Amino acid sequence: MDDDRPLVVTLALDEATQQWFDALRSQHFPRTRVGAHLTLFHALPGALHDEVRRVLAGVAGRTPSGCART
Repeated sequence: MDDDRPLVVTLALDEATQQWFDALRSQHFPRTRVGAHLTLFHALPGALHDEVRRVLAGVAGRTPSGCART
């Protein structure tokens, strides 16, 4: 990829978890209009897009799905 803009990687959440985080965000930050999100990496080098995608896909493939909330 020829795009050198920094990469921001966020985690996609299942619907129930997304709603839970959105409710917390609304409770604690009522003026914020952006939904809750979980940033895993901020400003990774855009020139490494293909490598970042490959590494993340490999990790995701070895990681069990599910979310534990306490």
